[in-house]
Amino acid sequence: MKASHRTRPLRSSVDLDRVCEIMDASFTDELARRGTTVDALVRPLRLMMPILRVGALFSSYVRQRMAGAVSIEEGRPVSVVLMKPMGRDVARWYIGPIATDPAFRRRGHGRAALECAIAQARRMGARFCLLDVETENRAAIGLYERLGFRAYGGWDLLVAPSLERGSTHSLPPGCRVSGMSPADVDVRFTVAATEATEAESAMDPPSRREFELGAVDRLAAWIQIRLARARVLRRKVESGTEIVGWVSARRNRLGNHSVAVHVARAHAEELAEPLVDRALDLLGDAADLPVHARVSRGASDVQWAFQRRGFEVTESNVRLGLHITAPSRDERKETA
Repeated sequence: MKASHRTRPLRSSVDLDRVCEIMDASFTDELARRGTTVDALVRPLRLMMPILRVGALFSSYVRQRMAGAVSIEEGRPVSVVLMKPMGRDVARWYIGPIATDPAFRRRGHGRAALECAIAQARRMGARFCLLDVETENRAAIGLYERLGFRAYGGWDLLVAPSLERGSTHSLPPGCRVSGMSPADVDVRFTVAATEATEAESAMDPPSRREFELGAVDRLAAWIQIRLARARVLRRKVESGTEIVGWVSARRNRLGNHSVAVHVARAHAEELAEPLVDRALDLLGDAADLPVHARVSRGASDVQWAFQRRGFEVTESNVRLGLHITAPSRDERKETA
């Protein structure tokens, strides 16, 4: 790191405008492909910031969800790394987005900010960090691998210009679909454990804590959905007494709609088509906006089902993970 570089933890309320500038300069094209902008994503956060600032004074949970790191040059942030624990599991942290002002690239700022973020996560209890990066971004992948990250999976973003109705595939005998609460931990954890590939399970096994929702989570999700003028619908799928999948749809009035299909790998071949139909049905009479679906790289049956309905892959990502050691006693005292 150059002597003129320095890093520090992100100060969300102070750094927000500068972070938005960096993100806008770095991800304009990518966000345009997704049918959104930095401003649209940050608008709810700006409205919630006064509440978050107060909550951060009393709650480590809130502080963890405002975490990140910046690298400084010429007295202002030029590189930013955002991060948060996976649900309520502070042993597993998701890192990203990671962005550097184009005018300050190739000076070590991205690496410095990322190392600062990993050190913070470690002090807060992280044992595993994961991040996503576009498949074509070989320079970023090389940097992450030099820091010890290893690829173990990936996902694709599929987009349809608008919702098209087609024939509806019937569920296999013995399968049924019913309502699902956002706080239904058992469904989400059970399916996550059965849909993961062997490589994913070995590198990053699902954690029940990732799917647990506390009162703060539920309130924040409710506020976010209201501010985004959206509605989220979910359904679980059972075969006999076994939970085999769940689907969801987010109906937005602005930007784009999105759907998700999660199914146990052992049932993917027979359930992919009917579950994609059920997910799209949840959009109902949604406005004529693009529809997004994010599909795990190993879920080929689900991806083909979406593609047969007019969806096209617009973005492919590699998922990388890093196992890290526990902090020392002095570090734990410093964090406390």
